[in-house]
Amino acid sequence: MTQSKKGTKAPSRRRPIGRLRLAFHLTLYSTLALHIASWYVFGQRQVGTVSPNGLFYFAQIGLVSVGLLLVVATLVSTFSLGNAFCGWACHFGAAQDFALWLLNRLGLRPLNLKLPGRLRGILLLKMLVINTLLTWYALGTLPSAFVNLGAPEPCYAIGTWLTIVLDVGMLAFFITWVFGQRAFCRLLCPLIPLTRAGNLLATRRMRLSSPCVGCKACDRACPMQNPVSSQLQQHGEVAALDCIRCGRCRDVCPTGAIEFSREQRMPLAKSLRINHLAYRLPQAKRFVLGGTLGILLFEALSYAQSSNWIADSVGKHLPNWELFYACAFICVIALANPKRKKRPDAHPKNNTSSNQLRRVSLPILQSPIPSQGCASESGQSVQTTQEETA
Repeated sequence: MTQSKKGTKAPSRRRPIGRLRLAFHLTLYSTLALHIASWYVFGQRQVGTVSPNGLFYFAQIGLVSVGLLLVVATLVSTFSLGNAFCGWACHFGAAQDFALWLLNRLGLRPLNLKLPGRLRGILLLKMLVINTLLTWYALGTLPSAFVNLGAPEPCYAIGTWLTIVLDVGMLAFFITWVFGQRAFCRLLCPLIPLTRAGNLLATRRMRLSSPCVGCKACDRACPMQNPVSSQLQQHGEVAALDCIRCGRCRDVCPTGAIEFSREQRMPLAKSLRINHLAYRLPQAKRFVLGGTLGILLFEALSYAQSSNWIADSVGKHLPNWELFYACAFICVIALANPKRKKRPDAHPKNNTSSNQLRRVSLPILQSPIPSQGCASESGQSVQTTQEETA
């Protein structure tokens, strides 16, 4: 810290967290590339997929895989670090950051359409509960847990090259352009609802280390669109359950007032009061409708593919998860139904128009200022009226 002329402490230069996070993302993708190469090229098949879908595999058939262990480790870490895994170690979060960077380089600014509802809770219910019950019904019995760290293979749920283009192009690039940065995390990811419970009790958060000047640069930089500045000013920390600890608010703060620190956590009742978990159904109606139609389309195509109604040459390129179709319908419905304009007043007669106000006010403004004689006459008239009343 350096001392300024007025005696106040000026912020010292700090290393941006964004560079460190970029290094983590590059290391993550390098590790995934080595893992895939070791499986398909060198035949080292002791470790299977590391996808979070391992949670759904365990619920449906009882498979204990590396992906399940990764999900469990992530959920345990949320009680201390919050959603730091989403901001630092999620491969699809890194893909969305790259999509935003590429869109900016191409000059395509995100449309940032506002949708207050979330589909991720519905997708979690569909993928974890409904799909599990249907699988149990098809098996005819409850599955027993078994350990196989080498299953399934790393690219089991990826499909063909066209499937990858459709999934990544839609879920990363297109919805980033339509709904803004980290749109998949904010609106679609079915695993974030599981991390919100641990984030309520997290001790490491973005906190104020010096007074806030209210520039709201942190609000504009937050990829999850959290009310960072208002929570920092009111509570001294970011208590939003969707905070992914990416550190962008810290990097853009002009005074260096934001730090990632560990202190006594906020009481649970206060955190629940700040993060109201209820969403207004009328505002989220279009979003829920789009997600439901997308899931129904996925089920219809899956049934048609299993019944050989769709040729194998076409069916093998279809995406393998509900998120693609749900996202497609959400984007179509959002683009086809822009925000409605405010309705005109239904009772214009009860409101006085601005022209009428001008007509009434003009004679008053144009009336001459009374002279002293007029003032004396008015004073005499006031005296006479007082004598008459007496």
